[in-house]
Amino acid sequence: PVPSRMPTRLQFLRLPQDALPLPARYGQLQRPKAADLVDLSSSFKVCLMGRSGVGKTSVACVLAGQAAPAQHFDTLGLVVHSLFWPAEAMDSKKTVLFQLYLHDVGDRALARFTHIRQALLQGASCALVVFSYADAGSWAEACRLCCQHKTAMAVVLVGTHDDVAGDARKVGDAAVTAFVQQEHVRLVRIHTLAFDVDSHDSYVQAAGPILNDVCEVVLESMEVEM
Repeated sequence: PVPSRMPTRLQFLRLPQDALPLPARYGQLQRPKAADLVDLSSSFKVCLMGRSGVGKTSVACVLAGQAAPAQHFDTLGLVVHSLFWPAEAMDSKKTVLFQLYLHDVGDRALARFTHIRQALLQGASCALVVFSYADAGSWAEACRLCCQHKTAMAVVLVGTHDDVAGDARKVGDAAVTAFVQQEHVRLVRIHTLAFDVDSHDSYVQAAGPILNDVCEVVLESMEVEM
């Protein structure tokens, strides 16, 4: 069904420089010093899904403020990244500090161990379904995963390698647009996953579009008014 109300419309909240450093720099802290500056603090589990090789681990690393791997490798077991994301509702101006737990699991482990699949899905609030514009098979798998899980959790489609063109581009924009409109899911296109790990502005530019969409769809699915 078509959503009954408008999106929450979150935007990144620029907090004092010493209040919220890059996620990778305070991964062991329980809460950043910015916790006293917000109206609401919420934690959510986000699981990454998609065909092998489309960039799930790279997406998870970038969202967590870490450099993406230089070479592809199958993730060993289940890897969890924890990060804080401050946002402001553009209408009410309320501030929210989201703590997101990103769960990234390797395809081999997922296929071999049923308990890992259960651990990935249990308690998840949102699925980042990743596909590559250079891989037609990954798009078919992404469509299947969206339809399979969208009733149980919020879903955001993440398209990597959006910069490919010509014969290398295997997924058409028309097909993606039609699916997004039909299934009422969010889509984030990624040209590159490269960013300066020492620059906060570079991190916000790379991770912001995905993290804002994740936080918005989770709040919408839980019918939380902002």
